[in-house]
Amino acid sequence: MQAVVDEAATLRTAAERFGAGDLDYRVPVRGKDEFSVVAASFNQMAANLKRQREELIEAERVEEDLAVARGIQQRFLPQRAPELRDLDVAGISIPSREVGGDLYDWFPHADGKLGFTLGDVSGKSVPAALLMSNVLASLRAHSEMRVELAETLGRVNRFIVDQIEPGRFVTLFYAEADPSRETLRYASAGHNPPLVVRADGRVEWLREGGVPLGVTPEVTYSATTIEFAPGDTLIVYSDGITEAQASREER
Repeated sequence: MQAVVDEAATLRTAAERFGAGDLDYRVPVRGKDEFSVVAASFNQMAANLKRQREELIEAERVEEDLAVARGIQQRFLPQRAPELRDLDVAGISIPSREVGGDLYDWFPHADGKLGFTLGDVSGKSVPAALLMSNVLASLRAHSEMRVELAETLGRVNRFIVDQIEPGRFVTLFYAEADPSRETLRYASAGHNPPLVVRADGRVEWLREGGVPLGVTPEVTYSATTIEFAPGDTLIVYSDGITEAQASREER
């Protein structure tokens, strides 16, 4: 009789400890009798609850991390496209749940030229968003100083190569449209090739470019100038477009 009372007290103590949140507490298991089976069940329940609680805490931490990353990303992306007399421009970023480092921006100049960029930082969440903000800030500064496109990419690359984490990199397309001369000058650092849809329907891919930013400091970039006449359309995109297309094809 005393053994039954002791076992009941042991289970009651375990239930109280579990109820108080002490999921590390375990009921001593001795032998293979009925009490031992119940005790083992209590212990397994505690282990499962502890794992679920840890998963919930981690999920909440990740969601907070994503919220911070979204905030960083949205603060640095342009809120509206510039209104220009000779160019119609539009841009949009639709973030996935896993916020990454997609970036784009416009750099209008007093002489009527329009600089613009679109890039993609490898990785997800806060580190990618912070790196994106650094790249955009550097590009804006160089654009205001009217530094040549290829030289800008070289400087931005050297700026981030020492601060970027191993395995991370940035692909970037950087260009300047000149409506008065009907030209488009561009430089690319490993970005998906944009396409130009000509007024007559012809499509041209802009494939010239160098390696992504942040891989190595010893990189020289070059810029290319093409005709960009009234009625022509330039389409620049990130790998979210190609990945979405691949996902549909895999279904």
